[in-house]
Amino acid sequence: MLSNFLGSDDKAKEIKTSTLKVRGKTLIFQNSVYYIPNISVVEVGRMRRSIPLLAILLVIIGAAIIFFESRSDPFSFRSSSDRSTLLIIGFGIGGAGAYWIYSVLANPRHGLRFVTNSGESALIVSQDVEFLKQVALVIHNIMNEEMVKDINFNFDQRTIVEVGDMQSSAVVVGEIHGDLVNKV
Repeated sequence: MLSNFLGSDDKAKEIKTSTLKVRGKTLIFQNSVYYIPNISVVEVGRMRRSIPLLAILLVIIGAAIIFFESRSDPFSFRSSSDRSTLLIIGFGIGGAGAYWIYSVLANPRHGLRFVTNSGESALIVSQDVEFLKQVALVIHNIMNEEMVKDINFNFDQRTIVEVGDMQSSAVVVGEIHGDLVNKV
């Protein structure tokens, strides 16, 4: 899939995540941690989507049914209701295939790709290209600054929040017995 992304030929792992975190000089998402100075490329681009072969076949089959039924002999043994039923089926099959093709082409996907110095790459997919550009700009600024920042990117809510000092966080004092996860 990445071979269709900005003309690149290498394989990237496609990440579906709602949050991306920058903690100091590390970039964290899902189960991956990247050291920001080791990131050599951050790019945003539109991903080309291939049209499913089945959708093309549906359009061809629907067009063939319509073509052959519209040219059939009106004096054949089939009744006009059979003929109109086949025409409706042809239009339905062709229309379903055309709608499938339209839905693939009308909903473009964009990606934010990170490439490390070693050539490994990760791709975060989203439909909001403007938010991906904002994320790329913030990461670019972090890469070029010496200042350490803590930032949360939320792709669902399309927010970028700079995390300050941790205030009002819970501190557990005393002893905890039993299940730590559910009691804290």
